[in-house]
Amino acid sequence: MTAASLALAGCGASGPTRSQYRARAEAICQPARAQVTPLIQQVASALAAPGGVRSSQEQLAAALQDLYGVAASYLARLEGLKQPSGDHAAIERFLESLSEVVAGIGRAGAMVRGGAVSPAIRQLLELEPTQQEANTAAQAYGLTECAAVLPALREVKSPQSEKSPTG
Repeated sequence: MTAASLALAGCGASGPTRSQYRARAEAICQPARAQVTPLIQQVASALAAPGGVRSSQEQLAAALQDLYGVAASYLARLEGLKQPSGDHAAIERFLESLSEVVAGIGRAGAMVRGGAVSPAIRQLLELEPTQQEANTAAQAYGLTECAAVLPALREVKSPQSEKSPTG
């Protein structure tokens, strides 16, 4: 049996233990990390495109849309996990921050699709402190894979993103 199936099998009527919850959450986060990493690299590539952000606006919009879809899916799966009694506050610190980051990615994607590239880039850069809050809360609870899912948003800082494209 895999760690995830053991965790699922171990959840009784009283709810999962902390270690069962961690195993289930990490089983969600590990493949999400594998999906998110190349999408963040695509966003960074679009921002650093030789012709400027405007020349890669469609690529940026597509990458942000894909990133939002993956992140929203993994967030929904994490929110759907039954939490151990007594751990709600610690888990919510992680999930609330992560939810803000996912929503911000969605807003940035909508801005790019609407032609507002500069505000979208600012939106992404402004997510970094909230992303760090989510990562810190995940790490504090022992969710190392979950803390590593969105660590690379700082990669959107590129020479092109610091130039002020019109938007």
